[in-house]
Amino acid sequence: MSTVPFISQLKSLWQAVTGDTAGAKKTQEQFLDAWTHHPGQQISELADNIPIVGHVKGLVHLALGDTEAFVHSEEAATRTLAVIGAGALTVGTGGAAAPILAGVAAGIAADAAITGISVSHLQDARVLVYIPLGIESARHQRYDPQGYLGAVSEFNSDWRGGVFDVAALAVGDAVLGSEGSITKANYKTTTVFRVEGEGIFLTKRGMVQHGANSRIFSGPGGRVIESPNILKLIVPPDEEEKVTFKRPAVLCLNVGDASRAETYYAQKLLQYREAAEKLKNNVDATTTSLPHATEFQFKIKSFRILSSDAERMLRDVPKDGEPSPAGVRRVDITKTSKSFECPQPVYSPLIEMAIPGTFEEAQPAWLLHLPTRLLEAMRDHQVS
Repeated sequence: MSTVPFISQLKSLWQAVTGDTAGAKKTQEQFLDAWTHHPGQQISELADNIPIVGHVKGLVHLALGDTEAFVHSEEAATRTLAVIGAGALTVGTGGAAAPILAGVAAGIAADAAITGISVSHLQDARVLVYIPLGIESARHQRYDPQGYLGAVSEFNSDWRGGVFDVAALAVGDAVLGSEGSITKANYKTTTVFRVEGEGIFLTKRGMVQHGANSRIFSGPGGRVIESPNILKLIVPPDEEEKVTFKRPAVLCLNVGDASRAETYYAQKLLQYREAAEKLKNNVDATTTSLPHATEFQFKIKSFRILSSDAERMLRDVPKDGEPSPAGVRRVDITKTSKSFECPQPVYSPLIEMAIPGTFEEAQPAWLLHLPTRLLEAMRDHQVS
């Protein structure tokens, strides 16, 4: 830490404030000597800590026959990669602190693996035997502490410098861990749901009516498309009358709430069962149109988009149901905060952002076979 720009100055200040003026002076002398007489070496060591760059650099050293520099570069680059990877793997598992703690833990583990040592006592001889297990200890056949372990080993000779080095390593690993979580967050995905299809339902006046709302489909190349961008009128054309089309002004999408998608599906299934039962019993079964499709054909359709895209497009939507500047508003707000009514200038780009190959559609068998009483419980109490 004594030769790293800015960190060296902070270490020197810490030593001076805690009464070690000689140590502070020594730290600055080491820094000035390193960057005055060996600037190339310092830049090389900083590059070693960059993943991929350090790995490639190590291979160049190996090709040139410098095995010592090869090992150093590979160790440093791999340690950084482990810390960033730990942060990425733990994002979303324990709040904002998880990637930070994971980064520090990964740094300690990497240092232990690189240093590594086992201690045992021979029973017949009163001697202490060191069996090097880590990379550096094995290479040098002696205890050669690295990273955190190296900083701790300074405590006996210079506790101030040791404490600062441990803290600086921890802060660095915490930052790298959080950067790893940000990197993964940039590629984290969110599932967009829509319950659609066709079937029959009862109107408020008790009439059986056919309804259809299919809007999104799997397109070529694994893409998701709004095809057609128009809806056929609910009433089928008579005889040779041409089919007329209209382009809906809005599209309702559920962004990330699988539970609500299942609940809404249960609601549609209940509506179908009520209408089918009335048709079956033929009790005042007045219809607004002949229900040409009497099977329940609704499905839960879904596709994935980058979470960052969803956040960017929907972050300004008020929570009270009022429209955003882009005209998007939350719907069904008593049941969920993740259902949105999107105008065409918003939903078309959102559909185009769908990750190819992520489109799915299914009729959940477990819901289709649930008794009506349980479906009603789901509809009325989402926790159910």
